[in-house]
Amino acid sequence: MPPSIRYQGCSNFRQRLITSILSGKSIRIDGIRIEDDEPGLLDCEANFIRLIEKLTDGVVIEINETGTSLKFKPGVIIGGSISHDCGSFKSVGWFLEGM
Repeated sequence: MPPSIRYQGCSNFRQRLITSILSGKSIRIDGIRIEDDEPGLLDCEANFIRLIEKLTDGVVIEINETGTSLKFKPGVIIGGSISHDCGSFKSVGWFLEGM
């Protein structure tokens, strides 16, 4: 298996995940908000990952304990009818933009 494409930080988080799915290439993102008072993924980003899990088959996601590092192996988009609670931390548009 080829090595993962590595990224640093949380910039373009959704776009990186979607590009990984479309290209079929694994990615690794390190240093997610390591300088913040509350380091790691935001609730909305974790929720976006859950949405991706519902829309794909075979995706493998590994997140470290602090949420500052993520390994993402893309799956195949299956689509179909799903139900997902976007929560109240971001608008529905934020999720739809990534889709």
